[in-house]
Amino acid sequence: MPAHRTDHGDDDRAAWRPPPRTHLSAAGLRVRGWTPGLVRHLLGEPDLLRPHPHLRSAPQTRLYRLERVRAAERSGEFRAVWAAAARRSTAAGAAAARRRRVVLRRRVYASLLAAGKFGCGGGPGLR
Repeated sequence: MPAHRTDHGDDDRAAWRPPPRTHLSAAGLRVRGWTPGLVRHLLGEPDLLRPHPHLRSAPQTRLYRLERVRAAERSGEFRAVWAAAARRSTAAGAAAARRRRVVLRRRVYASLLAAGKFGCGGGPGLR
């Protein structure tokens, strides 16, 4: 039996391209480094609201025109606000790492103390 044939050959399938993207969702903006605060501050209201693609009861999907997003990304204000957000994120990560180290030291010290490894209450300082 001959293989199934269609009216269009393999060349048509290889040349198929999705339509050009004209809008970005909030998820698409996050992938590009946007935070919810940046979106509210620099883009404001969405250009288009569409029903959620998977859940009818979910809030509408907020879509922002790609040309407007790119223009905002080229602005000096975006670069300044994004750099400040990146600094805050780095500082928050460093603070969390410091807190983890302190908690770990306290746990280790408490377990050594409970095991009787330190006599008379002496032991390393916890800073």
